[in-house]
Parts: sequence; C-alpha cells; structure tokens
Amino acid sequence: MIHLSSEVDGIVIKKVAQEGDTISKGDTILILNHAVQKYKVRQLEAEVNTQNLTIKSFKNQVNAAHTDVQHKRTYFNRLSNALKGKAESIQKVDDARLSFQQAKYKYQQLNDQYLAEKSRLTELKSSLEQAKTELSKRFITALNSGTILNLDIAKGSYVNAFNSFGEMAPAGPLCVKAEVDELFAQKLKNGQKAYITLYGQNDTVATGHIIYVAPSLSKKSIFSDEPSNFEDRRVRKITVSLKPRKPVLIGARVNTFINVK
Repeated sequence: MIHLSSEVDGIVIKKVAQEGDTISKGDTILILNHAVQKYKVRQLEAEVNTQNLTIKSFKNQVNAAHTDVQHKRTYFNRLSNALKGKAESIQKVDDARLSFQQAKYKYQQLNDQYLAEKSRLTELKSSLEQAKTELSKRFITALNSGTILNLDIAKGSYVNAFNSFGEMAPAGPLCVKAEVDELFAQKLKNGQKAYITLYGQNDTVATGHIIYVAPSLSKKSIFSDEPSNFEDRRVRKITVSLKPRKPVLIGARVNTFINVK
C-alpha cells in the first residue's frame, strides 16, 4: 500500500477521488487552495507577454540603428576617398566621421539593451515555470495507477506537507508480504510455489509464487498484535504474487504455505 501525502501545506477545497475509486497515474485526488499561486502565474504570463513586445521593439530599433551605421560608414568612406583627391573639405570629413561614430555608439547601446531585455525574458520564463510548478503542487495527483483504500480528509480540512492523509493500493497483481522463521530461511528462493489461507481458516483462497526473498534476516514480527508474540527469533521476509481463487481483502492477515521441495 502507498501512503498519500502532499508536498505543500494547504486547505482542501475539493475532494476529487473517493474511497474505493480506481484511478490512473496523473489523476487528481485532492485540490488545495491555490488562488495566490494562480494569480502569480497570470501575473508572470502577462509580464512575459509584455517583455516579448519590448524585445520586439528593441530588435526593430537595433536593426534600424545597424542600417544607419552602414549608411554613415559608406558616406564617411566616400568622403575620405574624396578628401584624398582634394575633392572634399576636412571639416566635412570630420563631421561624417563624428556622425558615423555616434551611430555606432547608439547601435551598441541599443544592442546591449536588447540583449539585457532578452536575458530578462529568460528570467521571467524561469520564474513562470517555477510558479506553474508551485501551482501544480496544489493539485494532488496519483503517481501510480491503483485503488483508493481510504482518505482521512474532508473538504475544508488542513493538509500538512508530507503527512499521510490516505492510502492507495497500486495497480498490479495482488501480493502478500510474509515472514518465514529463520529455521526455514535457507530453503527459500524465487519461483517457489505457495498458497494462502485466511487467518484461522483452512480453505485455500489464492495460489502464487515467490517473487522476492530478502537478502538478510529481520526481527520478528511487524504483523504481531500481541507484545508477548515478540520472541527473540529472526525471520526472512518474502513477497508472493497471487492468483486469487476467492475474494481477498487488501490488508487481510493470511497464512502462507510454501512448497520448498
């Protein structure tokens, strides 16, 4: 079973899934209050749109300034050549040189501002993605497909981050977690056939095979309800994949019998 929790604190404004629902990966389970986060996303989207317009404007100005630089360079070069043939005055050439230098300076300023605005757009887009991520955290979704077993939460309740508010059983074959006494631990291996009975009954309700054998021994016993049952013995944990013959409730206590021969 998987414990359900949230990455953020919040108040439940909608309980989408209910106990017993079968859900798919990505389905929404709960929705937390998110007005502030939604406003932040809209604000940053507007800023990104405005910034795109600003960049477009600067790009046009940079293109115009670049064209002006080319024209004034050509004009200055023509006057400089004419001066060599004594066809133009030094004053006119100096004026053309100054105009060309001023055009280059203006172009460089505009281009620097254009690059700064593009950098600002990158920052805004990054902030927008972060805001969208924070907004998405207010929508608690399933990370796996499965069945909702319980939801200890109601609309209007406060959810604490990383605290469990329910459980779900992931989709896939029904499995049983079992503990085998250390006396038989060395006889276990993957693929061995097994069958189970309900606790206190003799009828076989499911058959299956071992799909996992723990590499080491553990303390006994996480399933014990009585303190007196905690003996100084160790167990080897296993997982058995089942094919139920009869309905078996998730979470039921069962006896597991393994054919080790």
